[in-house]
Amino acid sequence: MAVLNSNWAAVAPSDQWETAVESGTSLAGDNLIESAARGRTTA
Repeated sequence: MAVLNSNWAAVAPSDQWETAVESGTSLAGDNLIESAARGRTTA
């Protein structure tokens, strides 16, 4: 259950990753449950 509530990663399109790396900013964290729910609504 620790992984379900972790903020170890952020999922974003490549262009957002590139912008974050170039500007030295962090992407907003996400959680598995909300990410899966968004995936179900867009699939």
